Amino acid sequence: MTNALDFNPVLLGGNRGLAGISVRLNTRGFQYLSALAANIISQQIGRAQIPDIKQCLPQVNGCVFVYNIYISYYRCPRKVAIYPTPNNRIRFSITNFELRIMGRLGGQVNVLLPLGLFGILCMDADQVK
Repeated sequence: MTNALDFNPVLLGGNRGLAGISVRLNTRGFQYLSALAANIISQQIGRAQIPDIKQCLPQVNGCVFVYNIYISYYRCPRKVAIYPTPNNRIRFSITNFELRIMGRLGGQVNVLLPLGLFGILCMDADQVK
């Protein structure tokens, strides 16, 4: 049975804005984190769920919808690196990956006459850094 006084009230007087844990990593630790991050990215990109987009444009008195958005192609990055930078910061760098996102397009805009929007929207990002 635990006592309610097991908590030290002095802990409430600390600064809540700063982290309470300090960690030191050597070069091998950052290499391990980089490899771990590369595996996580490769696994999770295919599972990403992208929400539908609705954008109303008052300039053309209409709305545009993009729905059923999915990642149709993904090529793993050539290099994923996590490394320290000055002032106790960590930099996350991804080099040369490719991504293709596709979705259905719908909506209507009024330029001179009402113009229906429909079809497939494709966004390619090649050799992204």
